[in-house]
Amino acid sequence: NILAKLIFEWAHKTGSKESVEVIKGKHPSIKYKIAKKLIFDKIKESIGFDMVRMFSFGAAPIKKSTRLFFESIGIPLNNLYGLSETTGMLSGLKQSEMSEMIIHSCGRIFEGCEVIMGEENEILFKGRTCFMGYLNKPADTITVFNNDRFFKTGDIGKIGEDNHLYITGRIKELIVTAGGENVAPYPIEQKLYEFFKDLFSNIIVIGDKRPFLSVLFTIKTNTDPTKDPSDEIAKEAQQFLINKNINVNDKVSSLLKHKSSFEKLAIAIDDAISVINSKAVSNASKIKKWIILSRDLSIKNDELT
Repeated sequence: NILAKLIFEWAHKTGSKESVEVIKGKHPSIKYKIAKKLIFDKIKESIGFDMVRMFSFGAAPIKKSTRLFFESIGIPLNNLYGLSETTGMLSGLKQSEMSEMIIHSCGRIFEGCEVIMGEENEILFKGRTCFMGYLNKPADTITVFNNDRFFKTGDIGKIGEDNHLYITGRIKELIVTAGGENVAPYPIEQKLYEFFKDLFSNIIVIGDKRPFLSVLFTIKTNTDPTKDPSDEIAKEAQQFLINKNINVNDKVSSLLKHKSSFEKLAIAIDDAISVINSKAVSNASKIKKWIILSRDLSIKNDELT
């Protein structure tokens, strides 16, 4: 078991360095070929994916770290975007285009699909696959089309280079601050995850009807026998703290009470927030306060559905 674990960790590390480049057409190294033969191919075969030529996902965002994990073991994920009202996808990549994959994008807008940005950068869609309206609900139908008969998706996004579509949030998830500014929390949360993906399990930006934005953090922990979060810090979170020269035992409660350790962690968080705030599109989009919660979120405590 220990040997198998060490081999997997080596293969995962090798894949993390090379998989995306291999997908984009780079010739794989000898190490990558060995990792593929020993680990990647066997994983796909064991779960019945050895004949699959394309792996796709949709319906909800996926964390960059999750996507990179699958790609590191030779399972590249094609991000598709669409809604029930568009009767399927309106953007994505064909198998022949996977070498042009961009991690954060939902692929290219498909031929025959017309996409423009509306108010608050809402994605608007028109095309032959767009539905005609909700059955026996004319009032609801009117509200989801603009005057030019573009369907209002409710998603916020942008069109980037080479017709790639990016989703940056949801209209309903917009934070409206006390000053009346609209702020999309998702992009801010994702930027924070890039700094702390190994440490925090949840990063939640709040600020609706408040004078400024704040962030709630929860530290990754192991689960107890009932599968609820425990006070025990997860291994990858402990390693993150060790890499930052932060002394820690294995308890969240101890970390939050240990003055010098908490101060070092606070400096790391403040530094990351300063970087993000320096690139904020407006003053309302800047984070002013943060807190680390004493435990992770759970269904048992009514924080998750």
